[in-house]
Amino acid sequence: MTDLKDEIAGTGKQLVNSLSNNHASPFLLMFLLVLLSVGFSSLLTYLVFQNSGQSNKYYSDSLTTQLQVANQQVKQFNENITVTNAALTQLKEQFSDFKIMQADLQNSIKDHERRLIKIEVKGKIR
Repeated sequence: MTDLKDEIAGTGKQLVNSLSNNHASPFLLMFLLVLLSVGFSSLLTYLVFQNSGQSNKYYSDSLTTQLQVANQQVKQFNENITVTNAALTQLKEQFSDFKIMQADLQNSIKDHERRLIKIEVKGKIR
């Protein structure tokens, strides 16, 4: 066990000696500054959110409110779809009626053309 401690201490000492030379010291300083700033910002973020008074209940109430609003919007959307479907059904019926009326008019026109042709034929015969 003491051998392991001695090895770890020796490795740590070598690491400190290699990092403390003049060539590596600016990089070590930058690394430590970045590590310190990231750690400090993480700690600050944690403390701000922990002490902001916004508990999990507030967050869940907010989500519940948002879900209720979304549910109302979905209900309104479904009502709009129902109204639109009814209007489309009525439009289809009107279109069918229009097609029937158009067919009746075409038949009536053909009948009148036949009558005119008969009248013209009778007029030429006389």
